[in-house]
Amino acid sequence: MFTSLIHRPRFVAISRSLSSYKMPPSLQEMYANVAITWREVHRDTSDYAYLPNSALIIPNEDPWPEDARGRKFSFSYFRVVYRKNLLEPSIVDTLNRINFVWNVRDHNWQLHLHAFKAFKLLHGDLLVPANYIIPQSENYPKDVWGMKLGYVVDNLRRRPALAASQQDDLKQIGFIWDHLEYIWLKKVAALAHYKKLHGNLDIVKGYRVPYDESWPAEFHGMRLQQAIEYLRFRKNELSDKVKDAVDALGFTWDPWQTSWENKLGAIEAYRINYGHVKIPRKFVVPASDDWPQDTWGLKIGEYLPYMRAETRLDRMAQLEALGISLAKPRLPKELRQLLSNSD
Repeated sequence: MFTSLIHRPRFVAISRSLSSYKMPPSLQEMYANVAITWREVHRDTSDYAYLPNSALIIPNEDPWPEDARGRKFSFSYFRVVYRKNLLEPSIVDTLNRINFVWNVRDHNWQLHLHAFKAFKLLHGDLLVPANYIIPQSENYPKDVWGMKLGYVVDNLRRRPALAASQQDDLKQIGFIWDHLEYIWLKKVAALAHYKKLHGNLDIVKGYRVPYDESWPAEFHGMRLQQAIEYLRFRKNELSDKVKDAVDALGFTWDPWQTSWENKLGAIEAYRINYGHVKIPRKFVVPASDDWPQDTWGLKIGEYLPYMRAETRLDRMAQLEALGISLAKPRLPKELRQLLSNSD
């Protein structure tokens, strides 16, 4: 008996709720006629009967149905009746034929996807400028004309979470979540293609990707030497994903340090080959298996005097470990004169 007392009020409440959503067939037909008229009025700017959820007062003029003029309609309520399966099947069929929007949220989502696909078809990617507004153009569906697509992108990126189905939709069309990372990865991909063609990343200053078939069109005109400089300068700002992609190329983040290490390698190889480090000034590393390949052609004899004047303690220690005598520091002229006068 206790259980029946608990369930009876719930049953009554549910019954009342369902009954409260019933809509007379005549009123359903009136809603349908308003929707049909709306579709005709907006035919030039929309392919759907997209009536707002907010209260709609029908104008007292043609071409609106006479029995609906001046009356207030709530299509939000009408959609609830539809979700409760309380609309006449004939009404539903009629509205389906005019592309009536039953679910506003889903419809807006699909419009966003249509807009993204059209933008990508035109521009090759989804790097949408922040202030981009879709123009009235045959390149876009009419229902997205005037859409602030840049705002839509920014809003999606800021959302804490999206439904799994929406995430899948965006993934399929190539939505760009992090535009800066995307740009960097594109530059890295171009560097990888250069290395594939030339076997190295020794890119001359001012080099631009040529407009020919050996390069994908997305890289045409890209300034690769500039990209390298930016990568080095912005290293601390790059994501781990970008850094890993760059490292996979065997990229030199610090060319000066690499140059120093190559010179040390040449000195070490000289010591092994000749038994000392008294390197002649005109000595050039030969292209031989006895020498590290990175040092071939290195004029180590010319570089050595400058290396001996190194003032960094760690580098001084490296030279001394190889048996290189360091240059004696030259005192400033004023200090030398002072010491001379004191004698």
